Amino acid sequence: MDKRIGVRTRLSASKRQISHVAVWLIVLVLALLMFGCAAKKSLVSEPVPSWDFVEIKTLSPSSDLSENDRRAFKEGWGALVIGNLSKSSEILRSLSRRNPGEAEINTALGFLELRLGNRLQAENYFHKALRQMPELVAAQSGYFLNALANGDDGAALERLDVLRQYNPGSELVGRYWMTMSLELVELRLREARQFVATAQYAEALQAYSGALKAAPETGGLYLETAEAALKAGEANIAISYAQRATELEPTNASSYVVLGEAHIAVERLEAAIASYREALRLRPEDEMVRGRLQELQIEYERVYLPVEYARISKVEQLTREQLAALLAVELSALFQHKPVLGSVIATDINDSWARGFILQLLSTDILEVLPNHTFQPKALVRRVDLATALSAALASIDPMGFDSVRQRARVKTIFSDLLRENIYYDAAAIVVRLGLITPGDKGKFEPQRFVSGQEGTSAVEALAAYISFGGEDRND
Repeated sequence: MDKRIGVRTRLSASKRQISHVAVWLIVLVLALLMFGCAAKKSLVSEPVPSWDFVEIKTLSPSSDLSENDRRAFKEGWGALVIGNLSKSSEILRSLSRRNPGEAEINTALGFLELRLGNRLQAENYFHKALRQMPELVAAQSGYFLNALANGDDGAALERLDVLRQYNPGSELVGRYWMTMSLELVELRLREARQFVATAQYAEALQAYSGALKAAPETGGLYLETAEAALKAGEANIAISYAQRATELEPTNASSYVVLGEAHIAVERLEAAIASYREALRLRPEDEMVRGRLQELQIEYERVYLPVEYARISKVEQLTREQLAALLAVELSALFQHKPVLGSVIATDINDSWARGFILQLLSTDILEVLPNHTFQPKALVRRVDLATALSAALASIDPMGFDSVRQRARVKTIFSDLLRENIYYDAAAIVVRLGLITPGDKGKFEPQRFVSGQEGTSAVEALAAYISFGGEDRND
């Protein structure tokens, strides 16, 4: 009987052990099932601006991939497009492990992370793709959308501008460029003007520069930026911006004023005078501009020129040495890149105060010596002499512009006292055409009339302004 009791006891213990093992097996199976379900749980997508653009986008795999990997890439991208993020993630990450340096795979992963709301990871993937292949438009598009999703309008616009340069017909460019650029310009302008109002000019310059990235063809914006740069003590930067402003809006006198002040800041007095002359031409009623120009001219003459030069505009009759000085001074910046011709001998200029100016003009062949090798510095200048010198200067500095003006002048200019067959007709017609010399009464040119100092000064200054600012024939 004791034996039967012992057997039953052992059987009961065995059953309990089996029961415990069964429980643990059930728990293990359930845990594995739960783990499997969790692993296969669908990833949740996050809203992304213009994701519809991605849904219709075809991203082709690199030709460097194997045929199997190319098929896998297409499958992974297709899964992403239709919203099966789990499948896309599994395929693309497996591809990335096998092909870590492929820009297209990193781009696809960037879009995947963007859709999952992991913008930092998306940023890294797009950045890596663009390092590998800067021209990859898909990566540029994703890089832009990621910045847009982050709310970083400044970075978004910069990236959109890159995309616009590579693919101006991109749908994203069409959707966002105009609106975003205008909004960013308005924002940066408000910031810049507030900085100017509080005399924070360096900060204003930075804000203006940001606005210019969004609106690079706006002359008024370049003008404001130049003003801020000048106040910030960045004169060379101001010159660059002001010069661009004059190119975009050549009739805006204020741009030439700022350009002139920037030249003064770097001690380029001649360039400053040329800028103020153009400003005065555009705005002749502006007494401030006129007064500032006179101040600059007086300062230039005081510092750089002989005292005789200051008297030229006041003389009743202009001499050849005075004309040589006017041309050499007013056109000096224009002649600096012209080749110097062989030396010319003039036997009667050693005692002239304008000897250096005369030699400079003789070397450029604008003024000539007489057959007996004299220059005759005290000889008076006639209107035909002035016209000849001015047209020769134009031909030397701007040959193409000279030919163009000469052709138009011959068609439209008639003088009652100077026939077209006359050797001086072309020169006279050109200077009248350009408004450098005013014609006389009743259609006369008055070729033999002597020129006053004021008339000669005005004519040479007008030629300098005409050449300096583009050679525009304003009579057209």
